[in-house]
Amino acid sequence: MIKNWLKTHRKQVTVHGVILFCYVLYVVFLADPLFDKFDTQEVIPGEAKPVQLTIPDETGDIRYWVDLFDVGTRQIEVMGWAFIYGHSSDNTDIYLILKSKVNTYAFKAVSQLKPGITKVYQELGLNLDWSGFYCIIPLRKLELGKYRLGLYITKGDIQALRYTDKEFVK
Repeated sequence: MIKNWLKTHRKQVTVHGVILFCYVLYVVFLADPLFDKFDTQEVIPGEAKPVQLTIPDETGDIRYWVDLFDVGTRQIEVMGWAFIYGHSSDNTDIYLILKSKVNTYAFKAVSQLKPGITKVYQELGLNLDWSGFYCIIPLRKLELGKYRLGLYITKGDIQALRYTDKEFVK
């Protein structure tokens, strides 16, 4: 009985199988990236977008201070200053790194003018005025886990990474 039914409905079974297979491919590979572009209901003004970086091993040659580390229900707000020891803060990019046992995320911070840092470290003879940073990280972009905050600074070919004592659980 089933054999006869399959013979008479082979074309419909094949078409439905192809449709189901295409739907599964769509859900697995395309749905999230496609709908991320339309995800406007939770967008936080000024939020940083995740960036793809090759994160080096920790170098430790960063001087920093985190003035604000506020973990809210929708976002993390981080403000402070950081620079690579022995190098001016001109033309540097500061990234905030969130690292868990499973995932690592990088977010580009907005540079801020902090002329007081140059005065504090005046013995170095460097311009550290642009060592300030500010970043809003949307929690919806992070998987569940316990994260540690790191600072990654680039200046041309120079790279430095240092993890802070700031942690949180999502």
